[in-house]
Amino acid sequence: ATNAGIRMQYERAGITHSIYMDSGGAWYQPDGGGNRVPIGGVTMRSGTGTFVGNGGTRTIAHGLGKTPSAYSVVPTSNPSGYLGEMWVSVGSTNIVVGNTGSHTGSFHWFVM
Repeated sequence: ATNAGIRMQYERAGITHSIYMDSGGAWYQPDGGGNRVPIGGVTMRSGTGTFVGNGGTRTIAHGLGKTPSAYSVVPTSNPSGYLGEMWVSVGSTNIVVGNTGSHTGSFHWFVM
């Protein structure tokens, strides 16, 4: 496995854990180090989009075939303070991304 793709971290009892996802699958890495453990049966889809800005939303067909159990949207360009509030909703076919500011730059999304 490589470090390419998406990395999510969470903390539990003061210990940081990581989940990595890329086109090859998903892995769990306990304690932020050591060997990665493959997570079987995980289907992930990801892509890019652009913010609409000014309260508008962007609807993207995610192709997962079900309502995601986890998702994330991260700006990939510096909004320079103009992103405003951002919101995300997901359903069985789409991920919807909105923002209140005037920023119309790019974002990366994933669902699993």
